[in-house]
Amino acid sequence: LVLGYGRTLAEEKRRRNLIDYSDMEHFCLNLLCDEENGVREQLRMDFKEILVDEYQDINGVQNSILEMVAAGDNLFMVGDIKQSIYGFRLAEPELFLDKYYNYKDGRGGLEIDLTANFRSTRSIIEGVNFIFSQLMIKELAGIDYDESAKLKAGREDSGAIPEVYLSNYLSKKDREEFLSQ
Repeated sequence: LVLGYGRTLAEEKRRRNLIDYSDMEHFCLNLLCDEENGVREQLRMDFKEILVDEYQDINGVQNSILEMVAAGDNLFMVGDIKQSIYGFRLAEPELFLDKYYNYKDGRGGLEIDLTANFRSTRSIIEGVNFIFSQLMIKELAGIDYDESAKLKAGREDSGAIPEVYLSNYLSKKDREEFLSQ
């Protein structure tokens, strides 16, 4: 049923001369995979640097495209696994984590922690660090929120202490069942 739908949709898009974002990604990838057309090599020569922001929200097709046009030492990626929210768009934060751990171990690239935060006050940063250090463990989040992951305050503030309000919508019975597991 799904394959039939896919074929029918592709035929209708061709008939109407339409493509969607996923089509663009896949067409681009197909062009780059064709070694005879020279597109990949030309792009490798054309791009001095490739800068990618929000790398934690990249998918496999996008990652393949980047790796194919990169010359090997001109790909700079920035990301924060704590900000990965696009699973519904097929983002694969595991791609970020794989590179993070490989680069941290000196394999395939250089890992640089950008932990200084100049946008938030010290009290906000301490609150965020406290919450994430409680929630992020490697088994659940793919990464431990340890000293290397914690944000560092880049500016001083008035010292106001942030307040956090949590709401629990579980019934008492559901809460007891959850906690007993």
